[in-house]
Amino acid sequence: MVYRRLKILTLITILSCAWCLHASSQSVDLEETYTEDPLKVRLTGFNMNVLFPQSTFKRNLGDEKGFGIGGFMLYQVQPLSPHFLGFDIEYDHIFSDQSVFNGLEERVNSGYLSVNFNWRIFPNFKISILEPYFEAFIGPNFIFTSTNVLDENGQSINFDFNQTNFGLEYGIGGGFTIPVSDSWFFDFQFIRSQTSIARYLILPDDNSNFREVNSANDHNKIKIGMLYAF
Repeated sequence: MVYRRLKILTLITILSCAWCLHASSQSVDLEETYTEDPLKVRLTGFNMNVLFPQSTFKRNLGDEKGFGIGGFMLYQVQPLSPHFLGFDIEYDHIFSDQSVFNGLEERVNSGYLSVNFNWRIFPNFKISILEPYFEAFIGPNFIFTSTNVLDENGQSINFDFNQTNFGLEYGIGGGFTIPVSDSWFFDFQFIRSQTSIARYLILPDDNSNFREVNSANDHNKIKIGMLYAF
């Protein structure tokens, strides 16, 4: 399932890049939008994510990767300025797992929700049609694990092992935009995120019962989406 999702995301990325390269010859740069417009520019957009757990988080989850969606809103600090401030909201489904313990089927689903405050700067240079940017962010995050226990007849048993934890996330990243039209831009970003320690559940490979673990949820994330300037 993970590899199928990666193949689909890779295909979407290739098609998006081809479309952007074709359209960019007839479009304007994002730099022209925010450095020539005397009014403050706003940037909004949406993205698809691939989350790669790191450090202890990776050791606890093995080869699992998260997949999700997100959106953001950024406001130009001053007219003609390369600095933007704003926020983003993202949700990533981290993993689904199941095992059999003492004749009972156990299912676990885990998700990650973050709400970050962002600072983004567009340096005064371009690489061909690519316009790079750098970003820093900080904000709250929630990691939650839902569980379901089924008996031998497939009926749900009223056992509640659910976990929800609140923490802090912060990090840096960078990316680039490619113009598609006067207002639309293809957006690619890579971020490195560190978090506070949180508690969550996993299912060990030896088919034993749920196991509670504590660790930071450090991860890298690739974001692919579209940006709209207005």
